[in-house]
Amino acid sequence: MKKTLLNIIALICGVISINAYAIDPIKIGLALPMTGPGSMMGRDMRDGATLAVEKFNSAGGIKGQTIELIIMDEKNQPATALNVSNKLIYQDKVFALGTTYSPSSIAVLPLTKETQTPHFVAGVAQKIIEMDNPWLYRATPSDSILGAHYVTFATKKLNLKKIAILSESTDYGKGGRADLIAKMKEYNIEPVLVESYNQGDKDFAAQLNKIKNSGADGLFIWSLYVEGAQIVRQAKQLGLNIPILGGSGVLQGAFFDLAGNDAEGMYLETYFFSKNPAPHIQAFVKEYTERFKYEPQAGAGISYDSINMLIDALKKAGGPDKERVMKEIKAAKYKGVIGAQECDKVGQCGRSALILQVKNGTPVVVWASE
Repeated sequence: MKKTLLNIIALICGVISINAYAIDPIKIGLALPMTGPGSMMGRDMRDGATLAVEKFNSAGGIKGQTIELIIMDEKNQPATALNVSNKLIYQDKVFALGTTYSPSSIAVLPLTKETQTPHFVAGVAQKIIEMDNPWLYRATPSDSILGAHYVTFATKKLNLKKIAILSESTDYGKGGRADLIAKMKEYNIEPVLVESYNQGDKDFAAQLNKIKNSGADGLFIWSLYVEGAQIVRQAKQLGLNIPILGGSGVLQGAFFDLAGNDAEGMYLETYFFSKNPAPHIQAFVKEYTERFKYEPQAGAGISYDSINMLIDALKKAGGPDKERVMKEIKAAKYKGVIGAQECDKVGQCGRSALILQVKNGTPVVVWASE
């Protein structure tokens, strides 16, 4: 009995010793819209991040230190996004935080600045990078970059001269509208009409009839996928037969399922396209599809690149040192699945754009910035 007791004591001491020296994981929080409008974007960002973290952990992490993802539902509501981000930072003690759409990201940025938390965002509103947060980085091309590419394409490739704009009334919509107008001015073009709507609206007949009567020869829509699909369908019903150019938010969800045949002929701007034949894109698509049983969309590419940029910086910094990690991110030149990444002093990293056109029901690349 004495020998058995000694063995038990030794085993307990061994467990205590192991636990005492166990390395806590590096926690990364994601405040994503897992329910409500935008939930498909939330799912895609969750899975893109998961794939990057699983690959890192399976390779042993950094000196045995792995990453733990903690995901909370912010319901695509800025106030909720701030609440869950507070919990992730103060209670869960996350090292870094990721947020998605522009309104939610804008609501959270003062918090990550105050707490000195590395913060990657997916939202493309220009306001995000004007908020003076040194802990911010964005792999997604900004509205100003996307808008500039899109206006150049519309004016130089499609030869449009009388362009109307229809955008949602959120920060995302306002930012996109402002950037489109600013670039149009460089070409000495003024929009013939600028209209807006509220997120969640379902009837766009009033705005579309005004656009139809304005003599516009093209229409930019800056919206998310649900309203974007409804706008496209109602435009066709009202006989608005001009080129429609949808912003990047249109593709972040089940747009083609909702728009159906009415999407035929329209243009869409993005920074990730699963049918892009580039070898590194197809390798990612194959790996992602095998893991999650569906093809990745733009949100998956954003979070995959954002997490991998953070992982590369953690490796170069030798571990979770916030200041050194941010310094490495800002200095890096990274080629990801959503294009070239090279951060400027305000944390804008994404530089690339693709423009697709729907032909015979299938989107194909018709222009690329790279």
